[in-house]
Amino acid sequence: MLKEKDIVASVVVKDLQNAIKRGYKFTESERTKKNREEYAIKNNSLALFVKECCIKGTGKPEERTKISDFKEIYKNWCRKNDLEPEKSNSITDILVNELGIVKGKSYHDYYELIIKPM
Repeated sequence: MLKEKDIVASVVVKDLQNAIKRGYKFTESERTKKNREEYAIKNNSLALFVKECCIKGTGKPEERTKISDFKEIYKNWCRKNDLEPEKSNSITDILVNELGIVKGKSYHDYYELIIKPM
């Protein structure tokens, strides 16, 4: 590589200039995007639980899960799968703000979410 240092340096400088032109936004393949998304889900126990164990509903009354039931089932699932559960007081914020789960108007249930039979 020492013999090719000038070529390597020129390629790096050219790629850096291109990155600057793009506002430091790097391109990634669809495969890379998919792998990154899967990695993020696998390292987020709540997102993984929702993906594997829940069904987002349409807001019908029969498609609700009580907050207390959800948290208990989620924490038991984490223990069984040797995963770290999210802090109890963060679960609602993550479900609503990051995972798009619509929370009911009462403080007892999440709308549009049911847990699959286990």
